[in-house]
Amino acid sequence: MDMVTLVLGSPRGRFFCANVAYACSADDRAADYNRPRAPADVLEVIEGVDVRAVSELSERDILEALAFATDFARYWQPPDEEDIWFARQDVLTALRPIASAVLECPLTRWWSDPVDLANQRMVAHRISGVEWPESTTPYRSTDAALGRWREHVLEGESRFRQ
Repeated sequence: MDMVTLVLGSPRGRFFCANVAYACSADDRAADYNRPRAPADVLEVIEGVDVRAVSELSERDILEALAFATDFARYWQPPDEEDIWFARQDVLTALRPIASAVLECPLTRWWSDPVDLANQRMVAHRISGVEWPESTTPYRSTDAALGRWREHVLEGESRFRQ
């Protein structure tokens, strides 16, 4: 299965592609963070996008479209209205060139590269100057003893009980 089909096969992927389309749209119904309010409007706005505009988006624009899509992930709830609209066959057909363009964009080409497991990072908000530093994974080195790990976990749980 090709990557475009995989992206459009998921609610968040369709939402992401619609966000990209809205970011590229000159239609007032999708301007200044407005979103079309009816299925017919959704289709018209997406079909009206010049696909060449996708390659002109900045990395920030693309990441904002992705963040907006993932921020609304609620897998424990039924799909919302937009998720249902984006799953319609006519809308899927309109989203396909958007998905293709965004995945071919130089800013996103690396998304399908293999994961570099040796270069992963964990970033967490600091609670204090000592706790939760940014670190490379694995979070605990492979030579850390299970007893030491258990001690660390129990200390943390004790702190949170207080």
